[in-house]
Amino acid sequence: QSVLLNFPAGISKEEVATIFRFLSDHHDALRMRYAFSSSSSDVQYNEGSLDTIPIVTFDLEGEQDPTSVLLGLCNDLQRSIDLSVAPMFRLGLFDVEGGSRLLIVIHHLVIDGISWRILFEDIETLYSQLQEGLSLSLPLKTDSFQLWSSSLTEYLDSFSYDQSREYWSGLSESSSVSLLISD
Repeated sequence: QSVLLNFPAGISKEEVATIFRFLSDHHDALRMRYAFSSSSSDVQYNEGSLDTIPIVTFDLEGEQDPTSVLLGLCNDLQRSIDLSVAPMFRLGLFDVEGGSRLLIVIHHLVIDGISWRILFEDIETLYSQLQEGLSLSLPLKTDSFQLWSSSLTEYLDSFSYDQSREYWSGLSESSSVSLLISD
């Protein structure tokens, strides 16, 4: 999934890196990676703080057809995500006539519609703080990935899970119902 943000006053690569370093430390899902194996189950890992933020920059000022070039570069960035290598996001910073455009590409395994809204709010907050020379801060996390993971493991060992699994398994074994549709 991707979004292209417009910064009419421009934004620097350093500002983008600062914002996304803070975001990736704050939002566990942005540091995910996956390991796939044919002999065992797939595994999801949550990496620690990122050493580098994956940003590529492009100067499109003076291009004959900047829109076409931008579109091609955006498509290339979308294809560059490797599920086995954290992070599962890529950033493209484009200098264009009238400011900067920031492409944010995040794999759908780690973001959804609600998460995008939270991320937009956090980007706006952090960008404003940078512009005002303030220390970066965001509201406290709701629940960490680690808490969610341990809660899920706890649930798998519970009586409630056993009942739920039994119920849903029973439905798949029950006889099917035909639907009659009349003209």
